[in-house]
Amino acid sequence: CILAQNVFTQWTVQHSDTNYNLTNINFIDENTGIAAGYSLVPFTNQAKGVIYRTSNAGANWVIVFLDTSLLVYTTEFMDNQNWFAGGAYYSTQPKLLKSTNAGINWFYISHGEITHGIHSLDYYSSVAYAVTNGGCFRSTNGGLNWSAGFGAFSLSPDGFFINSLTGWCGFDEGNIFKTTNGGDTWVLFPQGVENIQARKI
Repeated sequence: CILAQNVFTQWTVQHSDTNYNLTNINFIDENTGIAAGYSLVPFTNQAKGVIYRTSNAGANWVIVFLDTSLLVYTTEFMDNQNWFAGGAYYSTQPKLLKSTNAGINWFYISHGEITHGIHSLDYYSSVAYAVTNGGCFRSTNGGLNWSAGFGAFSLSPDGFFINSLTGWCGFDEGNIFKTTNGGDTWVLFPQGVENIQARKI
């Protein structure tokens, strides 16, 4: 990555004082945000999942969630108070977390028909999407219930939605799927990106 000098000088290093692998950072406004990740336990198949919260633009971070055998991959905001996080238990079993007080407290919620670790979450009012190692899944009631959209295996999948109807899901071998009807149907789009891993859309 190459940055012009006048752009680079606008960035400053902020230390989180953590040894956790931070996989996701998300801000709902200029001051309040969360950072999520995990730490692998040496010589075991376990991990410790963590969520940090800041209320002063990242100057200080406090742990608001910590659990063993959990990898936290992604976070998303439904509104100012209802926040979500997704990941995997023992690397493969899906896990969903929710906060109803702007990330101060977190609790587990049902993941319904979702399979495999959750790498991406998108919420648009009552419609939500989860992209996992096993495919793309949809909720039409704010994440209370989930149903399968389509299956596609990927080591590091990702999704991006611009509204409740239109979005893309990326998987291994250049498979990028697009929906324009809220996940009712998906088409392979575009052509010409074979043999890459679409890890970020």
